[in-house]
Amino acid sequence: MTQSLTIITGKEIMETLSPEFWEEFYKLVENDAIKIDGALDTIPNADKKNITERDNFRFIVQVQRIDNIQESNILKNLKEIGGYRHKSAGVADAFEYEDPEIEYVTSPDGLHRWIMAYLCNVLNIAVNLQDVHAADATNEEIIAAEKQFFDDKNGRNAKITLTDQMRSDKLSNTMSPKQQKLDEELTKAGINVGDIGAPKENATYTYKSVSELDKLVTTESHPCYTDTEEIKDTTLWMKDIIDNDALGPRLHGGIVSAKRIIDSKGDVVFSAMFEKWLRSTGKYSYSYYQTNWWTAKVQHTRNMENTTLRLLVAFNQWYREKFDGDNCISLNDLNDFLEVMNTETKQFIDDCIVKEMLIDYAPVANVVEEEEDSNYSSIDEALDV
Repeated sequence: MTQSLTIITGKEIMETLSPEFWEEFYKLVENDAIKIDGALDTIPNADKKNITERDNFRFIVQVQRIDNIQESNILKNLKEIGGYRHKSAGVADAFEYEDPEIEYVTSPDGLHRWIMAYLCNVLNIAVNLQDVHAADATNEEIIAAEKQFFDDKNGRNAKITLTDQMRSDKLSNTMSPKQQKLDEELTKAGINVGDIGAPKENATYTYKSVSELDKLVTTESHPCYTDTEEIKDTTLWMKDIIDNDALGPRLHGGIVSAKRIIDSKGDVVFSAMFEKWLRSTGKYSYSYYQTNWWTAKVQHTRNMENTTLRLLVAFNQWYREKFDGDNCISLNDLNDFLEVMNTETKQFIDDCIVKEMLIDYAPVANVVEEEEDSNYSSIDEALDV
């Protein structure tokens, strides 16, 4: 099968930027924080450089990180620099085409620079012409040449994320077996990460990063690992409880793992109460704590595991307070996780489960608490039966 080659203009990419990005950009403009009528300087040593008109740039979708534009970095750079400075931007790398009918260049690494130039109405950009695509070059050869440059340069400079790399590998048909498995399992689970996993229009949740999702869907020896069908079912169940914007891949995985552990206890009451805890706005409920606390300041390389444990002990605390001192989670339920955690985390779990200490250091959200926030007199009352 012939490799597809999709070449788009920068203006097409501008249409994909989020409303939040444009809101922040226009604030900078209104506050005269950036210059938008040209560059802050001229191109240094212009007579010794190749200079290409901004609108002469194109980008290959199979190579560039089109679906993961670092909007916050662009805004940060514009604010700090005050606009577009040629000296700061440096030189973009580009490929020419031998075919005389193709007058544009394609750039494997100049997208963010191009966006800044467009926003600041900079009309010319200095380029390094890395190579020329032959007139008879196939789609595969064009993609391979630019992807090789993209991988080599970003590998040396450590600028490319694992998500960007996987996306690039998928679109150029060079994924490793491990990447293929992750892509397939995320597709089955209904989770989308750009061009990875389920198509965005069919996905239940969409994220910008695959961060630690491999622990959940592909690494069977991992304590967070959950059967794909169970992930799919839990993900669909979560959709009616938590908005996409209030989740990230690690928190998503933590909730799936926590629910699996609770359901495995075989007590329908615990499972029902876990859902009630997630939906509640009362004291010690899921929404009682600031969302970023679940995944913040966790054990290095053990984010999803730490997140799962926090969810479980917080749910247990809520349950214990509601039902006059009864725990619903035991240390035995957490053994697989505790085996890989450090002493500090183990002590935190012991304090919460064994010593029944309250989580009193976590940041609390500004929520409207339920009118009825007292302890329940019975399980039936709690379940509204």
